[in-house]
Amino acid sequence: MLILYITRHGETVWNTQKRMQGWSDSELTEKGISNAVSLGSFNKKIKLL
Repeated sequence: MLILYITRHGETVWNTQKRMQGWSDSELTEKGISNAVSLGSFNKKIKLL
């Protein structure tokens, strides 16, 4: 069975300003950093076959 996990990037400063992104990097917000850490912890618990 295939299990697919879909995630997206963490919140950035430009996200909060409703700016278009894709050509340059924008710093993560505190929320974005917290979410990235949480996602990393979740990923460590995934059992690979």
